[in-house]
Amino acid sequence: MRYIWNQRKAAQNKRDHGVNFAEAREAFEDFNALIEPDEAHSWDERRYRMIAASSRRLLFIIYTAPDEETIRLISAREVEPYERSRYYEES
Repeated sequence: MRYIWNQRKAAQNKRDHGVNFAEAREAFEDFNALIEPDEAHSWDERRYRMIAASSRRLLFIIYTAPDEETIRLISAREVEPYERSRYYEES
């Protein structure tokens, strides 16, 4: 799998949320990840929401898959308490 992102967006995400996209990439290895379509934000591309564990913490990630071999990261942040509960209840 190939992971891509906009460098400016990644820098802004790190400033705003304290999560770099290299760490977010690790979460795609979590076999217990919760993934669902992000219908509210899928205007010109199909986006997904994911709650998954990196090597350091649980993350909430927005991404798209432009093709079968590529993941484009859009945003990543640490989960909120209700998202943490959902992850442990559903995974």
